[in-house]
Amino acid sequence: MSLEIHAVDPFDDALHDRWHRAYAAATLHDRDPDADPWTLEESRAELQQPSDVVLRRAFVALEGDEVVAAASLTLPLKDNRHRAEAGLFVRPEVRSITTYNAESNVHMVGVNDALDFRPVERLGEFQKRLV
Repeated sequence: MSLEIHAVDPFDDALHDRWHRAYAAATLHDRDPDADPWTLEESRAELQQPSDVVLRRAFVALEGDEVVAAASLTLPLKDNRHRAEAGLFVRPEVRSITTYNAESNVHMVGVNDALDFRPVERLGEFQKRLV
């Protein structure tokens, strides 16, 4: 299945709520138990607030109809225009790590085995020298 990125209309309550659920799940998973992520109301107000100083946008990553990640982008419009803030918040239950090594690299294959990685596919590469 492919991943689609969609801008979040801050006045679309249903999509913003889905964005916030992904954002909050990732934030609470990655931070200290006392973390205080933005509330639904705070994030909605921040995105809906017009500003001549900063541009704020939110995005969702959809796999089918499921929001698997939330993203935010903040761009200064007056000062410090060379700076930007971007956040990516991937729901913990859909995260994965991919690693690949040559079968001859027994040391790294051993590390992957110790970390409980399991092969899911194999890749063959071929080379032909052209004179």
